[in-house]
Amino acid sequence: STFTKTIPFNVKVYNIIGSVTYEQNTLSLAPNQTTTINLNVANGIYIVMLEGSETKISKKIVVK
Repeated sequence: STFTKTIPFNVKVYNIIGSVTYEQNTLSLAPNQTTTINLNVANGIYIVMLEGSETKISKKIVVK
């Protein structure tokens, strides 16, 4: 079998005024792996921030 290294990420979700509405430290994902985050938040615009040792990604999401 092939060994695939997982990469630890910290995940934070911010609301439009900059408050953290969700946080999970050390979420380990393999390359091209997906996961689901259950956000119990009001409708609106949020920023999802993924931060790893060599990577920092932010994406805007809209909750309807």
